[in-house]
Amino acid sequence: MKRNLSGVYIRYKNPENEKCESWCIEDIPKEERTKFLEEKSKEWCVGLVNRLSDVLKKIGDKFDLLVE
Repeated sequence: MKRNLSGVYIRYKNPENEKCESWCIEDIPKEERTKFLEEKSKEWCVGLVNRLSDVLKKIGDKFDLLVE
């Protein structure tokens, strides 16, 4: 399911229509995401983790979520 939560878009070949499209990184299958990330620098990955952390905090704050 494409949810587009993080706002971090990358190019991904959609398996339904075989076209390259912009997809949010969290919506891409783990295997494809791993291949993509292995090519990125440490600095790029740190930026991604910071962005995803901000998004998780925002969602948690908005819905008052707590994991016990």
